[in-house]
Amino acid sequence: MKQSNINEQQNPTTLFDSKKISLLLFNVGGQSYALPIERVVRIIEMVTVIQVSGVSTLIRGIINFRGDPVLVIDMRQRLGFAEQDYGLHTPIMLVDLPDSNHLVGLIVDEVERVQHISTADVDTSIVDQQQSATDFAMPYFAGIVNIDYRMIILLDLSAVLDFVHHPDISNVVETWPPASEYKPLLD
Repeated sequence: MKQSNINEQQNPTTLFDSKKISLLLFNVGGQSYALPIERVVRIIEMVTVIQVSGVSTLIRGIINFRGDPVLVIDMRQRLGFAEQDYGLHTPIMLVDLPDSNHLVGLIVDEVERVQHISTADVDTSIVDQQQSATDFAMPYFAGIVNIDYRMIILLDLSAVLDFVHHPDISNVVETWPPASEYKPLLD
């Protein structure tokens, strides 16, 4: 099954090449966001996150998902919001890392629902403005959707995860710490 993907060479509007799309709606810092549902593999509740040194500060650590290490990113930090303590029910969205066979976990405040919309409902003019203005920086936006009188920001997953380079992933996986060195973020 081929999945849609936004990358640096591709115009974000090509994500919307069909008449209907399904979006997963979620909240971070009081703002509503969405990702195409086909990028989301699973949603899990908070588990032990193992801190890893020597990687980007945006990487909160690694979780064990079905025996495989998965990098975890705090979307509050990535999107510029203040940090917040995690609870037992804090969701982690496991998404396909674009152009890779790896998963990445995105810690969000709340997962709402799946919403089916028409591609005509996606406003990509903000992306066009962003590309033409050098002082207008919203690099993670792929568009805006109005649902139930709310503005939902459609994220460009490739841009959100642009700091995660494939060699770094291999390095983190190879340096997976022994169980005696686990430093959980959630007590």
